[in-house]
Amino acid sequence: MHQLSAVIRREFPRVFQIYGGPHATLQPEILLAAPDLDAVCVSLGEEPSLHLLEQLRAGRDGTRIAGLWVASGTGEERVVRQNPQQEWPDDADILLGLDHALFLNELERFDDFDRAEHNLEIMLSQGCPHSCALCSNRALREAQGGRFLRSSVGASIDVLQKALAATGLHRIEFHDEILTVDKAWFREFIGRHASEVAVPFWCNLPAGAFDEEDVRALKLTGVQRVFLGLESGNDLVRNAVLKKAITRRQLEDSVRWLKEYGVPVVTQNLFGVPSQTPGMFIDTIRMNASLRLEFMILSVFHPYPGSEIEETCREQGLLPDGERSDVVERADTMLSLPGLPRRDILFYQQQRAVRQV
Repeated sequence: MHQLSAVIRREFPRVFQIYGGPHATLQPEILLAAPDLDAVCVSLGEEPSLHLLEQLRAGRDGTRIAGLWVASGTGEERVVRQNPQQEWPDDADILLGLDHALFLNELERFDDFDRAEHNLEIMLSQGCPHSCALCSNRALREAQGGRFLRSSVGASIDVLQKALAATGLHRIEFHDEILTVDKAWFREFIGRHASEVAVPFWCNLPAGAFDEEDVRALKLTGVQRVFLGLESGNDLVRNAVLKKAITRRQLEDSVRWLKEYGVPVVTQNLFGVPSQTPGMFIDTIRMNASLRLEFMILSVFHPYPGSEIEETCREQGLLPDGERSDVVERADTMLSLPGLPRRDILFYQQQRAVRQV
């Protein structure tokens, strides 16, 4: 973050730089250590961003906007105003009014841009009710007063129709991790999607949170790919360390249903997890092989800020002192693991890259 903001400042000295997302929400104090960053957004960014743009257009500094930490001045005179967090709305539907064509229209300036290669990427929910150790969602939920928001079915269908019309895209990619958790919502949504949207899509599904009837509905509606979080084929790593609370039987049933209905499955897998040994990692390879999958994603584990496992890594002395700017997330590790040295992790990562090529 420090290096990126410094490059932007050098190339575009008058551009106001604001950083948001889970990292900024859980560690807004990064603004104190990033002299080229002007603000960070804590929690939801839709309304604070809009108010900030209105203030900047009017020639004001925007230092008093709820949901933002804003810096002013330079050097020893730099001051950071820590505004209170914006309150979450009671109605999640107001969070869907986004300009989905904005970035696509900008990308058209490049000769190699092909709109047909892109999906309409969207989320219909904010937050997550699960508390997996590898994810920041538990800390985000606590930071946001325990709130979890899901847009209504009607508003979700409406935004999909408008976004598809505005972008000209012909496939949707849902980034919600919990599309099937609320059965009543999901069944109504998938039924209306089939008749009112009728566009093929990709989605994430958590094993244990859907059944064969859900898969049948997804297939009839046009699902083309499902991403399934396997994470580890070793039960100890998956459930005791990562706290996924997913049994081997649930994973096997999930994949079996999807394959029976001809839905391509992509498993998401991790290596370089605390307590993981080379043998435990081989368990992941074996499980993917036993499930007879055509696609799998292998990523190097990264301890996300605010996650339970990041706290564990810190307590066990697995994290380096200070920030590591040379580590590429999901391709390298910043951990010092006794049973799985960095050279072995990079070896596995390089083999994955070779196989993908």
